[in-house]
Amino acid sequence: MNPTLMNKLPLVLLLGAGFVTPALAQDIVPFQNGQVADATAVNSNFNALKTSAAAAQATAGTAQATADTAQATATAAQTAVANLTGAITIASGNVGIGTTPAGARLQVAGSLHVDGTRVRVTDANTPNFALRNPNSGKTWELLSYVGNGMNFGDLVIQRAGTRVDVIVHDGNAAGRSPGDFEILGAAFKPGGGSWSSASDLRLKKNVAPIDGALDTLLALRGVHFEYKDPAAIHELPGQRTGFIAQEVEQVMPDWVSEDERGLKRVTVRGFEALAVESLRELKQGNDRLVAANAALRADNEALHARLEALEAAVENLQPLASRGRVGR
Repeated sequence: MNPTLMNKLPLVLLLGAGFVTPALAQDIVPFQNGQVADATAVNSNFNALKTSAAAAQATAGTAQATADTAQATATAAQTAVANLTGAITIASGNVGIGTTPAGARLQVAGSLHVDGTRVRVTDANTPNFALRNPNSGKTWELLSYVGNGMNFGDLVIQRAGTRVDVIVHDGNAAGRSPGDFEILGAAFKPGGGSWSSASDLRLKKNVAPIDGALDTLLALRGVHFEYKDPAAIHELPGQRTGFIAQEVEQVMPDWVSEDERGLKRVTVRGFEALAVESLRELKQGNDRLVAANAALRADNEALHARLEALEAAVENLQPLASRGRVGR
């Protein structure tokens, strides 16, 4: 027997003894005990085992990478928990984020960013309210909850290009109409000017001139007054100047409305137009006076000229009258 083959015989016998690994790249050639293995078959068995070992090593590498990723995730989670634990303070049942809570159930130091379409705040001592983003765009509505009812769109803040609109409604979900807007104190409008209203001719019909504007304004009575309890109606104390709603209602009923308690309020509408037409009437009256004054001046000048002529005639007649008396 070839000595080289004899030296390899134990390995050949081991490979031929039925050593099997799962998922081999190729089949193992079986040998019988005492059988001399063919070199090609031995090499084939060896290559199969080598390929299987490489696959097992790759699987082990993948498992190690998965384990490393899991370890990194666990480490990051532990860090996040540590940071969160350090940022959150719980005292007497109150939670503070970035701060120690002082009487509030939740107190946040800095800004609060809430994703979603609604932020609701509830307080046992006041009506509930919430912020709602109905279209997930740049519009936010302030909702008020009174009892079991819900008023949608009491306050709408929306961006239209570079303009920010603030719209106040009366709380009707369907067909909402403009409601009341109340400011305690002064309201600042950069540049001054009055509030705008729709005035395009294309939006209007039944356009007619204003007759008797001056008489209308003069029918109103301006007064000084003081409110009995200004704080109760959110008004300013001290002497004020304005109208009496019941008197205004007799002249301009469109200016008078009532609140939920039946108390009358005055909203002046179209005053500028009345003032302009009143000035126009005054100017027309003044023009007539100027014309009449000019006519009177002309008549006076004519009468003055006639008077001068008569005086001259009298002076001319005086010598004649004197001579006539002497001759008699």
